Amino acid sequence: MAVEVNKNQMIGIIAAICVALILFIYLIGRNSGKLKAQANNMAPVKLPNNGTGIPQGWSPDPLISELYDAMKGLFAWSSTRENAYSKITALTRDQRTALYNRWNQLHGDKNAGSLTEWIRDEAYSGPQQQKAIALLENDNLP
Repeated sequence: MAVEVNKNQMIGIIAAICVALILFIYLIGRNSGKLKAQANNMAPVKLPNNGTGIPQGWSPDPLISELYDAMKGLFAWSSTRENAYSKITALTRDQRTALYNRWNQLHGDKNAGSLTEWIRDEAYSGPQQQKAIALLENDNLP
């Protein structure tokens, strides 16, 4: 019992296989840089000013939620990402370090790397993203 496949069906099958292969390669590539960061020591980084630069009552969790929502999907608006990144640039060194440590605690074990790696690996690139990366790297938060 042979199944006949016409030319159009064969083209459709090949196209579907190509799309699936491209998506698979994209996902592997996107995660490869994040996996390298996870291999690095994800231990908490000491606060540079022993926490004196953190205002009383401040928590990194709301910004972490905002950043995660902006970066986890493929179709977030660039303005949403830029707004989240701009909030990183407004933080003190202690706050950035606390944000980095908490991010890594919550999301660093998801084969995704550190906060800096997440931001660096984003396909979108804008001025606030570049400032956030520069600040995190300057703070020795890889």
